Amino acid sequence: MKHLKTLFIPLYISLAFTGLLLAGWKIADTSSSLFAAMALAAIAALPIGFFLSLYLTPRARTDSQLKPLQTASVLLTIPVAIYPDWTIAFAAAAINISGYLYIYWYSQLMRPRPDVISVGETLPWFELTDADGNKVTSLQLANKPSLMIFYRGNWCPLCMAQIKEVAKAYQQLESMGIRVAMISSQPANHTKVLSEKFKVDFDWLIDNNNQAAQTLGLVDEGGTPAVFLLQGHRADTAMPTVVMTDATGKVIFADLTDNYRVRPEPETFIAIFQQHLDAGKAA
Repeated sequence: MKHLKTLFIPLYISLAFTGLLLAGWKIADTSSSLFAAMALAAIAALPIGFFLSLYLTPRARTDSQLKPLQTASVLLTIPVAIYPDWTIAFAAAAINISGYLYIYWYSQLMRPRPDVISVGETLPWFELTDADGNKVTSLQLANKPSLMIFYRGNWCPLCMAQIKEVAKAYQQLESMGIRVAMISSQPANHTKVLSEKFKVDFDWLIDNNNQAAQTLGLVDEGGTPAVFLLQGHRADTAMPTVVMTDATGKVIFADLTDNYRVRPEPETFIAIFQQHLDAGKAA
């Protein structure tokens, strides 16, 4: 069932474009209701505009329920109901239903709470590789305070915006002695592109076949939209996750968001690390 997510975004966008074309045809047809056709055009433009905005104006997080989009869609449905045209009404209903599926099903990760990631506990052993194929184990990441971010891949605009935020805070994290590891199951060539783009001394790591994500209970089955499978990405990816460990490898913070559009800000990481470092000095 979860693998249906791989197909959902392409189908949702295709449906919106179909609705836009139908609205244009109805607007040109003088026998149709102009108001209803224009409302359908606006309803179809909402998801198209939203997804375009994620790429054109990168942001790492959104309102979990996308209330502005929901409100606009409901208001735009009124002219469709007042001036009934079954073709327009059916298209508007299909787009609206898809929008609710996106917000309340697709965006929800429905993740179980992994017992292996608990504050005060040491993470289980797992193995990664860097972009050159060298092995990196969880033990190697645990020799200093670490910030580990599991991201979905270069194709995810919210992930890219989150990495950009953390990159901007790099100097502050480095001055605190924090190692930053960016972890994804995407192919090594995509990770190399990312490391060259940001030019910060992060550990850019690859989770081959999602083995580490499996160990930690972070796999999102079918989380990669089908269109990106053509670029070599795997259908399954990791749920966006932040794990912070101290110099002994024990977890001091974990963000296990259940909505891929809701993520913590870098200020949160820095404040928690600073609090932990201050507590260590006081002891």
